[in-house]
This record gives sequence, structure tokens and C-alpha cells, in this order.
Amino acid sequence: MMKEEFIPYEEALALKELGFDEPCFGRYYYKELYPMLNPQSEETELVFEFGQYIKQTEVTILTPLYQQAFRWFREKGYNNGIVPYYDYYYYHIKDFNNDKEYDTRTPVEATYEEAELACLKKLIEIVQK
Repeated sequence: MMKEEFIPYEEALALKELGFDEPCFGRYYYKELYPMLNPQSEETELVFEFGQYIKQTEVTILTPLYQQAFRWFREKGYNNGIVPYYDYYYYHIKDFNNDKEYDTRTPVEATYEEAELACLKKLIEIVQK
């Protein structure tokens, strides 16, 4: 199933607290990821689960794909990217709201996926401040 395409639970929760409310193809229910066939947003009162409609609760957190989360941040003024450099990757963030730049220029992230998650965590940290 392509679970690695969805952001982790902790980051999905942080995005929800930051106001992310886009329709998503995945959701966490009691911290377990469930993909959905139809994208839903937080405004949806009922979700289709196990052949029936059930009411969403506080234990349900919609979760975006990585690309969807990064697009949401770009729309908020935070341009970001993952840059290959020899045998590792680093991230770069341009905060157009405060005219600041953030990046890792040392070989901390060994893989693209690790750099992607580090970038997402840094974006969340920047917006939370």
C-alpha cells in the first residue's frame, strides 16, 4: 500500500494544529494509517468505514501526502526543496514571510526520505514560532 507517501502521525497532528484543512486521501484513526478512496476534509462529519458511515472523532486526524504538505507550506510563503549533494541530501527553506533562509549543509541526511522528513519537521517548527 504506499504508506511511505503519507506524512507520519506526529507531523499530521502538528499540521492539523497549524490549521491544515485540505482534503486528504489518508487519515490516522487511533494513530493507525488508513488510506481512503475519496479525499475528505475535516469539515466532513461522516466517514465511510467498514461498510458504514461513522462520525469523525477527535481520534481521527486527516493526513496529507508529503507533496501535499510541502505545497501547503509553499502557499503559506515557505519555499522548500531537497537538494542532492554527492552521496547525501540536504534541505533548503526560504521563508518569504520573514526573508530568512534555513538549510542543512552538512551530511546529516543520508537518504532523500530522511532529508524530506527533516525538512517537513523544520517547516513545522518555523511556522509554530
